[in-house]
Amino acid sequence: MTGRVLAEIALKTWAIVVLAGLVAGIPSIVITAFGAEDPITKFVSANAIGGFLGGAFVGLSLLIWGRRISQWFFPDTPELRIQFSFDQLKALALAVAGVFLIVDGAGGLLSVAAEVYLRPGQEELQQITYDTRWTREAFVRSLVQVILGVLLVAGRERIILGWSRLRGGL
Repeated sequence: MTGRVLAEIALKTWAIVVLAGLVAGIPSIVITAFGAEDPITKFVSANAIGGFLGGAFVGLSLLIWGRRISQWFFPDTPELRIQFSFDQLKALALAVAGVFLIVDGAGGLLSVAAEVYLRPGQEELQQITYDTRWTREAFVRSLVQVILGVLLVAGRERIILGWSRLRGGL
């Protein structure tokens, strides 16, 4: 295994994290897009869809062309003396991506829980306006992120086996 191969694994891991984050954001984009009535919300929704499409392009590009990108930017190095198979490194990369999603999603869930717990009471709401739309979106996004993270960590062996079969490796 060379440094170029490790660079390819790092690029593809980054792609998985980007794509998983985008998948986690789909519910909030859908909630915002279909609930949009005022022009500002429609603008924010269109902006979110544009960001989603751009992120999807970057993530898919890194995943599909990770090997070529690593060949362009990283020199060919001598063989590294690492005693891991490529599938074990893929499993490690999926586990790292999954743990990142779990931690990030758990932080979002804790933030939503704190927001709901610290929300002002009805008598205080008479004096100010209080918007809770972001709370629903953040909750759904964080929950989907945690679920995706758990699926990546728990199912990394099956994902690698399925990917190998899809690519004709078995």
